[in-house]
Amino acid sequence: MAGSAALCAAAAFPLAATALPERADDRPIVPRRTIVDLVRNDPATVARIRLAYANMFAWSKEHPDDPRSWPQQAAIHTHAAARGENDPNYLIHGSYFFFPWHRAYLYFHERILAWHLTERTALDPTLRLPVWNWDTNYTELSNPTIYTDKTDVSGAPNPLLHERSFLYFERDDIKALSALTFTGRDFFGYPPALDASHNGAVENGVHANVHVDMGGDMGSIHTAANDPVFFAHHANIDKLWAWWATLPGATPAPAPGDWDRVAWTFTDWDGSEIVVRPADVVHYETALRYSYAKPELPLTGPAGATDYALVHTHSRWHAPTEVRQRILSANHVSLKCLNIGVPGPGRYGIAAIVPGRTIPQHLGWFTVFIHHGVKSSNAFLDVSEARAALLHPDGIRLALVGKDLTELAVATAVLHVR
Repeated sequence: MAGSAALCAAAAFPLAATALPERADDRPIVPRRTIVDLVRNDPATVARIRLAYANMFAWSKEHPDDPRSWPQQAAIHTHAAARGENDPNYLIHGSYFFFPWHRAYLYFHERILAWHLTERTALDPTLRLPVWNWDTNYTELSNPTIYTDKTDVSGAPNPLLHERSFLYFERDDIKALSALTFTGRDFFGYPPALDASHNGAVENGVHANVHVDMGGDMGSIHTAANDPVFFAHHANIDKLWAWWATLPGATPAPAPGDWDRVAWTFTDWDGSEIVVRPADVVHYETALRYSYAKPELPLTGPAGATDYALVHTHSRWHAPTEVRQRILSANHVSLKCLNIGVPGPGRYGIAAIVPGRTIPQHLGWFTVFIHHGVKSSNAFLDVSEARAALLHPDGIRLALVGKDLTELAVATAVLHVR
């Protein structure tokens, strides 16, 4: 992997590598724009993005082993995910390394694309990845046109067209903004553990839902980056982190610790190796030279949010009587379940079995995208529309929805209210 896909051992500097903060990036700060904006207002930039990928694909046929080729760019994600099965420093899914590792991955991929755009004569200073803004426009979820059009305006084949199955695309799968109400490690995820998915509110919610909904290569952690839309999807995930970090009650990063110690190595556009620590990518505008547009609607952040633990007695979960009115009148209500027992990776739902009802109340889906040794995962579900069912005076039972309906094996269930 280190020789062919640009990753080296974590927390170790390879020979001749440069630390990211020691390497100057004097490009202008340029916005990463949404697919909708580009298609409507800037077809020239759409053409530049497609040309950059077309140039990369063509060059890769003769240079398949170069770290800047398309096969090796896609393989970075595959090999890092596989390495995470045994190395907690590479648990880039199911831990609080999720956000910074993917931010660094997108940054170097973007720079390599900018090199291919010039037919490898220089680094184009203004090319930035597009953002697939599925969170703001549901109708765009199944039609990211830069990637799904069969041809461009001239009639030439679209190099970004890729086989996808579009499996689910349920509206609830992209409720991203409720995840922004979480603070600290509930947002980022928790320290890595080899036998658990310690994901945060974004990762195994909207992030994984869109992967599974898209299907094809995107539906599997080990093949996801083979689809060029992966990078636009993750640019939107990165945007959510950028937005959240500006909200009252949010912090730019978790408490100091592994984010200062662990390091990963990526190959830059000129073939040099660059060592990146998670803390290096927190201030993305100044360090990485891109920005995002401000949200069009006001965001509800973590300041003022409150957690109310559900009490588990006689196999049922009860909300404290004294907080029920607060929960009923809140703007957002989420269900947070930590360390749910799961049989392995997969897509799972959580349902409430309410007294007097014959059909369980479906609460939402979460996806476990991690190695095969996983025994538990977290779930953060927007249950604003199901809050009344969760407040039944006789309590409810919580069930895991997989191949069968089974009792939810979880010790911590909390209603997160904002």
